[in-house]
Amino acid sequence: MLIRLDVKSLLITSYILSMKKLLFLSLLIILVLGACQGEDRFPVCGNDEISDLPWFKEKIKEFGGEGEFAQYQYVLAADYQGGKAFIFGNCCPFCLSVFLVYDCNGNELGYLGTGEGGIPSSELMNQTLIWKAENSSCNFE
Repeated sequence: MLIRLDVKSLLITSYILSMKKLLFLSLLIILVLGACQGEDRFPVCGNDEISDLPWFKEKIKEFGGEGEFAQYQYVLAADYQGGKAFIFGNCCPFCLSVFLVYDCNGNELGYLGTGEGGIPSSELMNQTLIWKAENSSCNFE
């Protein structure tokens, strides 16, 4: 009888441990899935989402279309003069590029830089990545 109790308690202990592991794994999966968000779910320009701005969709088609340079394209959102600004940039290692800056209506504000018509990077606060090419070669860490 004593041996049966030990085997029975061993089975119960093993069952409890496996249930704890299953519970932990389930909670981990829920947390990971809950943290995922689509890239285009970024409220800007009032209550509009990025995906609701027609000019933005059009620019992305032009900017991040197919081709050998598509992998280097990205867009940042930033606070600028009381509103939002969008910086269309790239991480192309062999390109001489001008990063254009747009407002919420798709109007070009200038370019990233300090020359005439330029917007210094220091004036574009809280820069956040809002779009990058699916096959992006850029490192944002």
